[in-house]
Amino acid sequence: MNQMSPHTKAELLHRLPHPDQRRAIRRAAKLTLRDFATDFGVTVQAVAAWEGGGTPSPLYLARYVSLLESLSTYQTIGDAS
Repeated sequence: MNQMSPHTKAELLHRLPHPDQRRAIRRAAKLTLRDFATDFGVTVQAVAAWEGGGTPSPLYLARYVSLLESLSTYQTIGDAS
């Protein structure tokens, strides 16, 4: 089983947006909770928990942070054009 180092986990948690920002990023991408959860491969309840302040398990943390950063960057680029 792949273990995440404490350093990597700490860095990812530092990059994880505030819960309100997580929700805003998803909404700005015009994704419903169901769409996001389905595309990500988790339950609607998991995404709602993460947006409510919960932390994804190590299995999902890196992917979740990366996806939010990608969506946020895409939105910023879209806003600038």
